[in-house]
Amino acid sequence: MRDRRWMRVLAGAAVAAVVVVVPGAPAAADSGCGAAERRLFGVASDGLLHELYRCADATPTIDDLGVVDRGDWARTPRVTAASDGTTTTFWTVEGDGQLVRRVQAGPGAMLGPAEVVDATRDWSAVRLLLATPHALLVDYPPVGEDPTGGAQPPVPYTMVQVFRPVGGGLVEDKPLFEHYLGPPLSAVSDGYGEVISGQQHRRAWRSGGSAPDNLPKNSGTLPIFLSGYAGGEDFLGGLDVRGRITEVRQQAYVPPSPPTCVANAAPFTSYATAAAAGWTRLVVPGRVDPEAITRVPKGCTAPYEWQ
Repeated sequence: MRDRRWMRVLAGAAVAAVVVVVPGAPAAADSGCGAAERRLFGVASDGLLHELYRCADATPTIDDLGVVDRGDWARTPRVTAASDGTTTTFWTVEGDGQLVRRVQAGPGAMLGPAEVVDATRDWSAVRLLLATPHALLVDYPPVGEDPTGGAQPPVPYTMVQVFRPVGGGLVEDKPLFEHYLGPPLSAVSDGYGEVISGQQHRRAWRSGGSAPDNLPKNSGTLPIFLSGYAGGEDFLGGLDVRGRITEVRQQAYVPPSPPTCVANAAPFTSYATAAAAGWTRLVVPGRVDPEAITRVPKGCTAPYEWQ
């Protein structure tokens, strides 16, 4: 495993060379940060899964702690994860359409063996696979329908299903959204869902009635030099063309009192960047369960947006 101290020296120096991610030893449980803030995971160019940490030193950094799984994660169509205390559970849809679960018992530990879960479903068709600490959110490509049961023109709604892990299987719970509009959710936060749509960040709530669950308007533009965004507003990051991971943050916004539906149009800008390049995927474990998403804030009208 490369020496992180040496990497920080290189990152701070005015050099033209870019450090590339290479295979390493198993991850160390200690991040070595002055103040470790957030656990992350990245897939390197060789397909190995590394554990990362965002550190709150004088200059925020994203450090590589080493390999936690030696499978080929670059070929895995869908990857999501969530943390519950020290345990992190990874869910993947493999190339053969199987849903697979792997568990990391604690920070720095290698992932446990792969376990196929609910082989009765065709998981390859899902457009959303999003893990939370105690649930798995799933939806399939939209089908045109009239949610009111009347004679309105078909609209491409989807149902966001909630599955609860029980033993070695899954039990379906009440849907999060029965008639959802727009791109798949990208994260669940305290009070709202999050969506990445092109270079826009959005928020979503429950409709609170018979009306469709609407897609909110833009709540901040994202840098055009990043792609492959993952995570939520507590940690939102993407990859640049060289495969460097960059965390972005939005300028703080204080809503009026009493709160109204005012959009924070401030753009997201770079906050912390990994010293190494060559990452092909960022995985940010979910931290909030779907029941945290509330109804539309009082006084809001479509498009729903308040922050």
